Amino acid sequence: MCSGGDGGARAAQAEQERQNELARQRQAELDQQAQIMQAAVAEQQAEMVRLQTAQEAAARLQQQTISDLESQRDAEMQRLSQASQDQESYYAQQRQSQAQAIAEQNAAQVAELGQQQANTDAVAQSLRVLATKATQSKAPTATETRGKQQLGIATVSPTQSLRIGSTARTAGVGTNLGV
Repeated sequence: MCSGGDGGARAAQAEQERQNELARQRQAELDQQAQIMQAAVAEQQAEMVRLQTAQEAAARLQQQTISDLESQRDAEMQRLSQASQDQESYYAQQRQSQAQAIAEQNAAQVAELGQQQANTDAVAQSLRVLATKATQSKAPTATETRGKQQLGIATVSPTQSLRIGSTARTAGVGTNLGV
């Protein structure tokens, strides 16, 4: 029985060794799978760090772009405001110079009219003086009185209205008789 018991123990030991070998193989597979999983996790973590860094850089770039655009907008608004002020100033200056030119023109016209009035007054005064001098320099004359005309004697000649030649008023065809 000894040989029988010993044979069973060997078989059990062989079975145990086979089971141990299977367990080692399975453990080796599990260790290999664990290493693969750890490498994948490490790779995913590295990828997450890379993506997070890229995202932060993109956010900084976006913020910088927004800041630059706001600066450009502010500068453009300032430029437009200045241009509007300059244009308004130019138009105000133009209106002022036009108003001044109109005022000067009106003043010149008033001065010219005043000069013309003064000249007209001087001429009228001179004519009045000459008219009074002309009437004063004549000697008094006797007035003629017409006596009664003789009745039946025509004082109008029948040829009195006849004209020789023609004028613009009497030009035409026919007898040259004045009416």
